[in-house]
Amino acid sequence: MEIHEYWDADYSHKENYGKEEWVQKIDETVQESIAAHKISDVEVGSFLSSGVDSSYVAAVLRPDHSFSIGFDDKTYNEAIEARKLTKMLGLNNTAAVIDGEMSFKAFPLIQYHLDEPDSNPSCVPLYFLANLAAQHVRVVQSGEGADELFAGYAAYGWHTNSKMIRVFAQGLKKLPKNIRFKLGRTLGNMRNFHGRIHLYEATAPAQDFFIGQALVFEEQEAEAVLRQEYTQGPSVAEIVAPYYQKVAGITEEVNKMQYLDVHQWMPKDILLKADKMSMASSLELRVPLLDIEVMKLAQTIPTKYLINQHNTKDVFRQAANRHLPEEWANREKLGFPVPIRAWLKEGTGYQTVKDLFSADFAGEFFDQEKILQLLADHRAGKQGLQRKIWTIFTFLTWYKVFFIDEEIPKAETIVYETI
Repeated sequence: MEIHEYWDADYSHKENYGKEEWVQKIDETVQESIAAHKISDVEVGSFLSSGVDSSYVAAVLRPDHSFSIGFDDKTYNEAIEARKLTKMLGLNNTAAVIDGEMSFKAFPLIQYHLDEPDSNPSCVPLYFLANLAAQHVRVVQSGEGADELFAGYAAYGWHTNSKMIRVFAQGLKKLPKNIRFKLGRTLGNMRNFHGRIHLYEATAPAQDFFIGQALVFEEQEAEAVLRQEYTQGPSVAEIVAPYYQKVAGITEEVNKMQYLDVHQWMPKDILLKADKMSMASSLELRVPLLDIEVMKLAQTIPTKYLINQHNTKDVFRQAANRHLPEEWANREKLGFPVPIRAWLKEGTGYQTVKDLFSADFAGEFFDQEKILQLLADHRAGKQGLQRKIWTIFTFLTWYKVFFIDEEIPKAETIVYETI
């Protein structure tokens, strides 16, 4: 069998329209795509988080049913925030709350359905969200893709709340490439100061620092916890190099970052989990923001209209703003916040992970003393360890399901607490 690519993103041509024209074109294209993805023999519902992407889709689609999942977390609850929007828009929303105990109980089954280990914590709420929606509809639309197509990630160069620094960085982007790159590399070697990262990523070549959205372990950190025989894979630089080679002639560095994410992060994480978690509940998920016509438009937008001193995915947000309350379209991107930091410190979560890290088979892959120390350090309050712990936990859970237990984890009836 030979596999042939029938289409690829091409950022080489930019159209010369003003901001308002771009907003109009985006809104027209998004509305047309949502309408096309609404064609079905059955009712089409919508996933809804508190973020701008799924909110835009729901506000245009106006489904009879939208669905939201939140956590019993005191700091932030997606379901409550989404419910506020549906009340403003007059939509019928079904929202439920899940907790850590439910999540850890379902996690082996989640990894079974994923087929391959995916340590993005948002797999958990997505599994429950699809399960909830499938009790009411067979098809849903969702908001995946806008961040890659319209430069919504902070990693594309949005690292300060200082408007002065953002304006200054936007000016530096206009410097000739050789001067800009030299300045960027100088900033990269300087001691840290407020705004340095923002200025560095605005001026340095993308290939110097950007490896996509999936960074959890630095390579040296990974090697420190892995057994020697499992440190022989390709380096991150080797993995991303072919993609940078394909866009070497592209003028705008943000487009190079987008191209890498479109080929790595989006198909191997964002769409993988969306596809697998919806199929686990026999739910068809449609992604209108990833329609090829939307991409054809997005790739021609100069990046100054996408990520600038005002916001990330700036003109996309303004298009969404035509259908949403002002405070919604301009919200900070949160992803799908999952309270794993709290889960891994106590109760079911802490004990489940500790037991798995202590299991004999874990020693085949990891230095068990070191990974147990990571868990202990996290419990003691050391910052920034939860994603590392979760990634190891994910792999070991997946391995246990497929190679130790060798049976499908039991699926239990889920009783939701609706709000």
